[in-house]
Amino acid sequence: MYRLNPDGSQQLDGNGNPIPSYDDNDIEALSRTFTGWFADGDSMTAPMVAHDAWHDMGEKLVLGKTVSANLGADEELDVVLEILLDHPNTAPNISRLLIQRLVSSNPRPAYVQRVAEVFTNTRGDLEAVVRAILTDPETLLEHDLHVAKLREPILALCYVYRALAAFPKGGGDIVYNSMNYAESCQQYPLGADSVFNFYQPDDSPQGELADNGLAAPEFKIVNWSQSIKLSNVFYKLARTYGQDRNKSNSKTELYIAPLELENAIEEWRLADAFRLLAATFLNGEMSSQLTERLQAICEAHSVNRRQDAVWKIIFFTVFSPEFMVME
Repeated sequence: MYRLNPDGSQQLDGNGNPIPSYDDNDIEALSRTFTGWFADGDSMTAPMVAHDAWHDMGEKLVLGKTVSANLGADEELDVVLEILLDHPNTAPNISRLLIQRLVSSNPRPAYVQRVAEVFTNTRGDLEAVVRAILTDPETLLEHDLHVAKLREPILALCYVYRALAAFPKGGGDIVYNSMNYAESCQQYPLGADSVFNFYQPDDSPQGELADNGLAAPEFKIVNWSQSIKLSNVFYKLARTYGQDRNKSNSKTELYIAPLELENAIEEWRLADAFRLLAATFLNGEMSSQLTERLQAICEAHSVNRRQDAVWKIIFFTVFSPEFMVME
């Protein structure tokens, strides 16, 4: 909403107040620009289709730039996107938001500026921008509050599904009755409460984070109730559709078959099992506290019940802070 410096910080006027970057006239002009676009039939995934008969062909003033009259919807969109691309707010704003989604909820200004420079120099080449984000020296810092973020619930769930190669039963390739993501994750595709996503980028929960001026946007949708529901999903996946996967052939659930982990536990190669869990879920590093907890779980099972430990150590790993908090 306000003018930004290249490092993402707000520009201030002589009285120390932030400077608005647009006004109602810009909003009206942009709304006229986007007239004439319709869904392609009933599809929610295909690109929208331009219909010039329904497009406002008048001249427009967008962010101080004149958009000529008599441009079709498709052509005018290209013109307006160039205007937005050239706006000094675009590079730092998009760079900061991408860093927040991929690396850290609280990127340092210098990190934002380095990525924003790549955005500007490449005219918004997102491949180059994402590469700059993920290869920046900042990402190599360890145990740093400015290089950490909470996983979004639905992304944590997707990570676990992918890491464990989850698959549907019944010989199909889709799940016909997927879980209620809105309830278990407080998220689902295209299901945000507003066009501004499930949370604001500067959201910060009350307490130590807010007291230290740190954002943690994902906590807006993560609370005790949601955490319990998500843990139940992990529990069910690991136990019912992992350990007991041969007892059902449901087309409405996802199953896992962690054979390498099961073999390591069966052969009592606990160090190998823990290394596998760390490599799969924890970026290769498992704390001594979690290792001790998993060790105790395994040792509580008799020789003929070792497989019962498999789903438990999976569950405790994926619901640990070490997995849910990326750092």
